[in-house]
Amino acid sequence: MKRVVWTLFWILTATVICSAQSTFYFPQIADGVQGGGVTWKTTVFITNPAAVGTASTAVQIDFTT
Repeated sequence: MKRVVWTLFWILTATVICSAQSTFYFPQIADGVQGGGVTWKTTVFITNPAAVGTASTAVQIDFTT
């Protein structure tokens, strides 16, 4: 019985971790020059770790004030 419970637990955990949709919130985006010549810049990298030959996906990035 313990094996069944642990197996279900790991299957559900893997399902949650590997879900198809993820939403990430970045609290701050920087772009500009601070006093003293310090430059701030935020870079966003987007990757698709899916196997070669799988269907393409859509990504939406929203910047708000």
